[in-house]
Amino acid sequence: MTAQVSPEPVLRRPVEVEGTLYALNLHTGRYVIQDDAGTSVAVHAKGVTPGQVASLLGHRVSVSGTGRFDPSGRVKDIEVESIGPAAEIKGFDPDAFEHEVELDELLRGVSPIGSVDELVIEGLTEDEIDSLVRSLGK
Repeated sequence: MTAQVSPEPVLRRPVEVEGTLYALNLHTGRYVIQDDAGTSVAVHAKGVTPGQVASLLGHRVSVSGTGRFDPSGRVKDIEVESIGPAAEIKGFDPDAFEHEVELDELLRGVSPIGSVDELVIEGLTEDEIDSLVRSLGK
């Protein structure tokens, strides 16, 4: 006798995601984008013509549609309603993430704290404090 495992509930809701379109299958209408956090998201765009998507390969795109989420709340995949070039972010240089920066350069203009009192965050609720303490314990 085998135990029946009930499937996890699937949460679906409208979603917008921006990221780089890095993989596509023009035959099936399945594409993959990598969002700014480095997470790959499958994109199903059956209503979009291959010509509309092929020119976007390797570029930042904006995708909106119905997202399906895993139990942790991450977008697993999206049934696309629209896909197109993402709006340019003024002053954003994606290549800046690809080179090393010396610690001295990062700390330029930063002074050490004068007192532990500078670290105090006023107005936190008990739940926020508990959440902060839990996150520090990880």
